[in-house]
Formats: sequence, C-alpha cells, structure tokens
Amino acid sequence: IVVIGVFIGIQVANWNDERVAAANEAKLIARLTEEMKTLEAELAIDAENYKSTVSATGALLTALRNDAIPADEEAFRWILWRANHFEDIPSLSASYSELIASGGLSRISNPELRTALIRYGDHFGRYDRLYSVGISTVLNPDSHYLRAVQWSTDPELWNDPDTAIVSYDWNALQNSKGELQAWQAYQNDGQRSIRNMHLEVQKIRSLLG
Repeated sequence: IVVIGVFIGIQVANWNDERVAAANEAKLIARLTEEMKTLEAELAIDAENYKSTVSATGALLTALRNDAIPADEEAFRWILWRANHFEDIPSLSASYSELIASGGLSRISNPELRTALIRYGDHFGRYDRLYSVGISTVLNPDSHYLRAVQWSTDPELWNDPDTAIVSYDWNALQNSKGELQAWQAYQNDGQRSIRNMHLEVQKIRSLLG
C-alpha cells in the first residue's frame, strides 16, 4: 500500500509539473504570437526600404559611370538621399530573448517552431554583426560622397529629400564610384538578412496558428 501511495504521489506530481509546463508554454505562445505579428509588419517595411535603397545606390552609380547628370533634378535628389541609407537594427522578440537567456527554447514542444525560432535568431545575429560595419561605411565622414553632397545641418529636415540635400557637386561625386560599390554590397547583404528574417517570422506566425 505504501509503495502504491508513493507511486501515485509521484504520478500526481509529474502530472502537475506537466500541467504547469503546458500552461507556461501556452502563455509564451500567446506572447510570441503578438510579438511576431508586430515584427512581421516592421520587417516588411524594412525590406521595402532596403529594396529602394539598393535600387537608388545602383541608379546613382550607373549615372556616375555614364557621366550623365539625370534630367529630372527632383528624382536625382531622391536618389542621392536614398542611397545614403542603412536600415537600423530591427526589434528583437522579447519572448525569444527570454527563451535564449533561460535555456527554455528546448521546452518548445513543436520541433518545427523551435527550428524556425533558431533560424530567426541566426538571421538577427547576422544583421546585428553586419550593421556596425555597414553603417560606418555608408556614413563615413571622409567619404567622397559626403564631401560632394551637402546635407542640411537640421536633422529635422533629413526625412525629406527636398530639404535634406542642400546642394551637390557632380564632378566631385565622380570620385565616389568605388565607395558606392561597397555601399551597395553592404546594403544588399542587409536586404538579404532582413528578407530572411521576415520570411522566418512569417513561418513562425504560421506555426503559431
């Protein structure tokens, strides 16, 4: 009788532990669902921004190689403005960070979801490492671009190409072709990382239901 009682006690304790674990996972899934919904929208915007940035840098480089000043001054100022961009590091899921810090990722019962979360973290880490190099390259104060293009001294005006770019020197811009190639390479890598992150977040959302 004592042995049976001990066995039943252990079983009840295990059942309670499983019930608590299942409840905790359900709460985590709910938080992840909300966070991934927000992240999906943010990363979609970042991906579109990168698409226009890579295109603008390419257009500027092509114009300089052809030594042909674009006839549309407004469009060219937009290209000058958009090319000098590198997207900020996107938000990181707080629930994902908590799982990594606590070693709780292994407790996610769905193996596909675990794998998708790991890939999401890998893509985020890759962009995080790329960012410091990419931003310092694009915003290098000694670059030929920044010597040729005069930006407004008022940061409030930087979000509008009509007010951000005060003036530019076409001849001086000719010296920036080499660095623009480097810009586009970093921007393209950034675009790829953001796109992969976005795809992984979409996969996570579909697995969360």
